[in-house]
Amino acid sequence: MPSPTNARASVTRIILLLATFLGAAPASADPLVLHATQAQEVRSLQAFQPGGLAAFYMTGQLADAPHLIWKVTLTESATYRVTVLAKCQAPGVRPRLHLGATETTVAADSLTRSWDRLEIGVVALPQGANVLKLDLLPPERPVGRVDLQALELTKLDHARTLETRAHDARADTSWMRHAGFGVMLHWTRESAPAQGPTKPYAQAVEDLDVDTLAEKLRSTGAGFVVFTTAHGYQDFPAPLAALDKALPGRTSRRDLIADLAASLQRKGLRLMLYHNPGTAQDPAWVEASGLNSTDRTRYFNLWQAMISEAGERYGDKLAGWWFDDGATRLYPQNAPWAALHRAARSGHSARLIGFNSWELPSVTDWQDFDCGEGLREPRGREGRLQPMGDGVYRSSSRKGQQATACVTLENGWLHRDSGQMPSPPTWTEPSLKDYLTRSRQSGLVPIINLKVTQEGLLGPASLHLLRRAAQK
Repeated sequence: MPSPTNARASVTRIILLLATFLGAAPASADPLVLHATQAQEVRSLQAFQPGGLAAFYMTGQLADAPHLIWKVTLTESATYRVTVLAKCQAPGVRPRLHLGATETTVAADSLTRSWDRLEIGVVALPQGANVLKLDLLPPERPVGRVDLQALELTKLDHARTLETRAHDARADTSWMRHAGFGVMLHWTRESAPAQGPTKPYAQAVEDLDVDTLAEKLRSTGAGFVVFTTAHGYQDFPAPLAALDKALPGRTSRRDLIADLAASLQRKGLRLMLYHNPGTAQDPAWVEASGLNSTDRTRYFNLWQAMISEAGERYGDKLAGWWFDDGATRLYPQNAPWAALHRAARSGHSARLIGFNSWELPSVTDWQDFDCGEGLREPRGREGRLQPMGDGVYRSSSRKGQQATACVTLENGWLHRDSGQMPSPPTWTEPSLKDYLTRSRQSGLVPIINLKVTQEGLLGPASLHLLRRAAQK
């Protein structure tokens, strides 16, 4: 789970990015993502949290007249709707797109102070090499920072069809709202035991007492559980042929997911799964999957094989997927969203899907809920939810998505301290009760992460706090 902090210091010289997409961009790439961090040349601009496998955005000072240049080769001529994903501290700043020396298109609206999508206009691009330059029309005395994530090109004759297909595919999220709130558990190979030596992951899977754990979770008042499969390392606590074929030794004989789902169901709770695409912490997976390859076709094919295999097996026992790093690892690589969505729905057409965007704009319409990482505002992102509403965003890039919020109850996501119980909660009872109460009023669905030991123990103080705060 990424926990971004502050952006690097802003800069004071002209911004120049030259992002070259090697080879021809496929005609089917819709939308085609030109990510700001994929630059061959960067001058006077810094990346937010550079390094690793994640790509966030680029940031600089508005007063330095920033501009970006992309060179992209297209396999066919087409008319495109151009959208920028950005935010700007100063009001009245409009993005402008240059095609060649004379042709320009200026957005009718200004960038907002919070992350969002903004349509610049419609342009016709010829087959072959194209150079796109993006700059900004600032107010007379621009002051503040501008943050740029990406430029998107969507074929105009496909745009409305793509939106309609994605919106029509959305599942009913009412059960999630009726559940009140959920609990997330980061139980991985890195989870430390409270007692005794650390067990190998496969042995810990064999030994986990799901019935006792399910009863503890039921007692919190939560209506569903989000259980982690892959996090820092690509593991799966059950047999999974697609993963075994790509990287043997990362699965288990016991089907912990099936056992946990059955136990939770007997307690009246639904099960969702958390999945991470992969991190630099796991070089064996990065190599085996092709996660860091220039061509991500192999990776996305493997992703679909793994996710669809799990979905077919668990059917309606698996209520949803919480996919991490959607905006920072899948989106920059032009993820085939419709295909990923189809794989995630395998075995259960009503399964809920969310691709985590953190505070960045929603990067795809092919999802049912906004993951809401770190969101502590019961009225949703930018306070967009209305009192006594249904919790569905009516505007912004998240339009039509169920609002959820994923927060930690203690100081972190995982329990890493061997020989100890999980750390105490960082919330007070009044603050957590207020958060849950006001979230219910706006329709926001909190997902509260509880630390769990390798043997499946939860912190007594955290359990006590959650039980009391959840009482209506």
